[in-house]
Amino acid sequence: MPIFALANAGVELESSSLLNSVAIAVAVALFLGKPFGILLFCYIAIALRFTRLPAGVRWPVFLGGACLGGIGFTMSLFLNALSFPTDEFPELEAAGKFGTLLGSLISTILGSILLLVFLKPNRNRDDLPSHGSELPNY
Repeated sequence: MPIFALANAGVELESSSLLNSVAIAVAVALFLGKPFGILLFCYIAIALRFTRLPAGVRWPVFLGGACLGGIGFTMSLFLNALSFPTDEFPELEAAGKFGTLLGSLISTILGSILLLVFLKPNRNRDDLPSHGSELPNY
């Protein structure tokens, strides 16, 4: 996540923001909408033979990567500031920032878990390096 986005977010974490419809909409759009859009359009491009999945990449791995696409700070905060100017809509602007943080956090956790699960190397205990030996190449 860009450091400047976190530094400039200025989010006050209040329990009321969690139940705000703007916060919920932004969070759901980031952790469900962006991966859905990425998967849908990539599937269409592959089905129409414009491209193909890279060698060794399966759809579950691609899903994990698409979930990481939900980490969206810069444009989300920019559009939030345009949609809800602080002077006119301070509560909605704060809720949009909170939703951006929440959606990005959920996307990070979900995408990381999916990639860790689906990219786990299949190794036997005999394949593990012994003390002092080099790690295997993957």
